[in-house]
This record gives sequence, C-alpha cells and structure tokens, in this order.
Amino acid sequence: MSKIRKYDCDVFPLKIWVCVEPSLQQLQNRFVTLEDDNVTESEFDDDTIKPFWGACRITVVEKRTRHTGSLVVINHPNTLNLRQIVHECSHAYDDFVALLNIEPVGETRAYLTEWIFDKVYKTVYKELNVSPKNN
Repeated sequence: MSKIRKYDCDVFPLKIWVCVEPSLQQLQNRFVTLEDDNVTESEFDDDTIKPFWGACRITVVEKRTRHTGSLVVINHPNTLNLRQIVHECSHAYDDFVALLNIEPVGETRAYLTEWIFDKVYKTVYKELNVSPKNN
C-alpha cells in the first residue's frame, strides 16, 4: 500500500497530497473529488485516474478533516520525468488559484509553484529514491 503524504502550505490554507502508485480503494477511503465548480463532490471511481497515465492531479477534499487541495498521483514512477512533474504542478497551482480566488500572477505564482514542485519532487525522488528522467 502506498503512503499518501500530506503537506501544509504555511502561507495559504490549502494542502497538497502526493502519492505513488496508490490503490483506488486507498483514494476512495480518504478523499472525494471536487468538480470544476469547486463545490460538487464526487466519489473516486475507475474514471477518476486512468492507470495508463504517468501522473495526474485531482482537486480533492479529505473526508476526515474536510481539508481541500490538490492530490498529485504518480502512477509510473520509473518512467516519470521532470516535464510531467512540472505539468501536474501547474494544474495544482491552478487549483489553488481557483479555490482561494487569488490573482494568478507575480510572486504568488512563483512561490506556490515552487512550493508545490518541491513537495512532489521531494516525495518522488528523495523519499522513494527514484532517479529523475530529464527527457
């Protein structure tokens, strides 16, 4: 079973969760997804995360705490590259902008993007000892 790591942003009241190769049951037990309106909640199902995706990001609410934020799922860590991480981090940043109704510019964008990337990178490459692919 994969460990789901939760990170708290000190500056904004949102969370990011990062996990590598989780089971659908794990995600269903812990989260509900938020639809594009950031209000409507849905359960995880087979269509939420496709197993052939290398990585993905989903806007979620943690069931137990009711904390809201982004879940970054790494399905295939051995083929993951930095481009994929940056891609999913940009989606997580978009979640923060929408959920907090903040301006997506300047120092806020730079800070949040760096913070999100650091948490995903730390989880995948440092804690799990997976070598990054630069292609």
